[in-house]
Amino acid sequence: MRILIVRFSSVGDLVTLEPALRAYRHFFHDAHITFLTSTLGYGLYGDSDYFDSFIVDKGFVSTVNELRQNVYDIVINLQCTRRSHWFTFFAKKVKLINRSSSMLQKYCYIKPQTKSHTQVLNECGFSSDEVNSYVNNNAVVNLPV
Repeated sequence: MRILIVRFSSVGDLVTLEPALRAYRHFFHDAHITFLTSTLGYGLYGDSDYFDSFIVDKGFVSTVNELRQNVYDIVINLQCTRRSHWFTFFAKKVKLINRSSSMLQKYCYIKPQTKSHTQVLNECGFSSDEVNSYVNNNAVVNLPV
């Protein structure tokens, strides 16, 4: 199974995302997980065992070309900006999960409620019992919103 997780943003957002990234690795322990991020995200997580590979955004066309080299079973868009939506649009994928808005919602200025990481894991096919058990057994009070 191939998973693509998309998140750029600021250092604070990337740092507070660590418990969620740990949870994604736990639930997809046998999957090949690629992280599409900025140079900052790569700097923070390049040495971690959460990801098997990285795509660092160095320009729209080259990033899309790199994305299209693989087919992803699940693409998880944690950023949900116009740029990240375009990347997920061009990625070859089976299933797309947006944490907040879809591309249409973003362009129509519709702001839906943001999903928690536990809801994203539920959409990936894991039961609430499985996710809650992980959270309770790993002293994670709450996965970051």
